[in-house]
Amino acid sequence: MANRPEKPSPILSRKNYDRQESTSPRLGRRSYTSLSTSNLNYVRQNSADNNPEMTPPTSPTMYRRSTSRDENVFSRLTSTPSVKENRPDTGTINPHTGRMSQRSVLACTHVAQGHSKAVLSVFATDDLLFSASKDRTVKVWDLVRGQEIQSLGGHPNNVQCVKYHEAQRVCFTVSSSFIKVWDLRENPSKCVKTLSSSGLTTNGPTQIASHSRTLQMPAGETQINDIALSNTTNILYSAGGNIVRIWDLRKHHSVGKLAGGHQAAVMCLAVDSTCPGQDTVATGSKDHYIKV
Repeated sequence: MANRPEKPSPILSRKNYDRQESTSPRLGRRSYTSLSTSNLNYVRQNSADNNPEMTPPTSPTMYRRSTSRDENVFSRLTSTPSVKENRPDTGTINPHTGRMSQRSVLACTHVAQGHSKAVLSVFATDDLLFSASKDRTVKVWDLVRGQEIQSLGGHPNNVQCVKYHEAQRVCFTVSSSFIKVWDLRENPSKCVKTLSSSGLTTNGPTQIASHSRTLQMPAGETQINDIALSNTTNILYSAGGNIVRIWDLRKHHSVGKLAGGHQAAVMCLAVDSTCPGQDTVATGSKDHYIKV
């Protein structure tokens, strides 16, 4: 067979085509852009040399490009202002506007907004809601008007627990090793007593506020983790360490304690006051036991 002449490779043809197209107007446009940028830098350099205090402003175009990578136009147009920017001085309770599943048994109807940190405990009656938070306050909410009516402050650290005695209109707030007793019959409410984990009682508030987040206990005190109220015997139970202290609410004095039952700290407790004049106390501890 006769030898056929070899055809040039298509790749070589494409490379030759690219070389020919290198003189296209696009190259001239790039060179013009580079020249304009260099001239602009030269003008800025001369201006800075003549006036050292003058610095060239940053380009707003680059800022818009950097933010556009993180969020698209639709998310920016539909985004709502943050709560911190439009938060009023007092908290409010607003209807829930989010989507709810038709299959859900429970539905969120309202949202209370006003705390600046996490909420650790709540207590509710027919008309009032109490919320204890890491922002060292307890907020009292009027469920009828849908707004915050009081803010109980002066706590040394996070408010771990809040309880309310509806008959006496007295609120109990727990922070660190202290229980503050608030009389809600006065406006504004006052702290009338301060109960300590060691069994001591102080009239009025105690100056124990601290800016530090480190939980520092006074000498002889321990952290109170939970409290429970008995509505029939006027007794308050407080869990501090591995004991449960008993308080007489008529005098706000410690009248006894439940000791020797647990080998570790009591973290939670509950009281059954169905029998008049007799309480049944259940305690849960870090020693893995629940005792009655």
